[in-house]
Amino acid sequence: MMLLLSVGTVKRVAVGAVRTQLNWTRRAWSVGREQGAWWRTGLPERGPFQVRPNGKLWLMEPGAGALMVTLDNAPTGPSDHIHKAGEGTLTDVTNPQWPTTKLRWSRDGEGAGAAAGLAPIRSRAVELCNSNLPATGVQEPPNCCEKTAGRKKDAAGNTGCGGFPGWMIRELGREKFIKDVVVVGKGTQWETKVNVSSDTIAWKQMALAIEKKRGWPPETLWKPYAAGKRPLPGDIYVLKGYVPRMNGIGFRHVGVIVDASGSTWKTADGGQGLGYAVGFNLRPLEADSGKIKGEDQHPAFVDGWVDLEALLEK
Repeated sequence: MMLLLSVGTVKRVAVGAVRTQLNWTRRAWSVGREQGAWWRTGLPERGPFQVRPNGKLWLMEPGAGALMVTLDNAPTGPSDHIHKAGEGTLTDVTNPQWPTTKLRWSRDGEGAGAAAGLAPIRSRAVELCNSNLPATGVQEPPNCCEKTAGRKKDAAGNTGCGGFPGWMIRELGREKFIKDVVVVGKGTQWETKVNVSSDTIAWKQMALAIEKKRGWPPETLWKPYAAGKRPLPGDIYVLKGYVPRMNGIGFRHVGVIVDASGSTWKTADGGQGLGYAVGFNLRPLEADSGKIKGEDQHPAFVDGWVDLEALLEK
């Protein structure tokens, strides 16, 4: 049985997704040598495991048998097809202070997205977010989007939020998506050419331009917010709100939807922390108006979102 452990930062190493083999005959776990981030932490690469009566699975280190990984709601045996995903913790057994990191786990190929019946591209998008963002808090650079340590928002307040959706598209495989290059901000100082794998905040303008270029009906790519409409996991959402330097309503944020099914949306975002951190957010929504918790706790409104599946080249 193969499990996918989605781990945050250990010893300043962004571990990400770790494929872990469970050998039920030997009651042993192992991590393959090809997974470089795990090896850079210096953590053990194999050891015994125990199935506990409280629904937990313990992965032990091989020396003294210290508890290293706890998986909640875990499989109970090789034929268990019920327990497919959950949470857990990883303890750095090489550090005498025993620091602990939260993690998520899923059966490889059977994560929460797949279990929910999502399209494969959406399930993969959710797994990417879970594998590369910390379970709690934010991760300052270096991280999956920004490699320059210490980078912060500039004097004008610009952040790295536009880098996250483009990074997701590239990780999903840019060859799968439409290749159209369009001009946004035409006639202004911000005029530039972009496509769906660009690091850009202009997702609304880009989607509308592609719809026009291809002669597609309105709302093929860009879905404006309306009460009763909800984005799906993997969609790229845009927030608007009051912008002081514009003295009016303008762009406020762009990110990726993880779960928008309830009254609080879970999102995956760049542009966090000091300006270039990545992390998850919980954003309470007023469905009638589209008012939502924006960046830096300021109120904002959902402008709309870009449909991830519609971006795929048919």
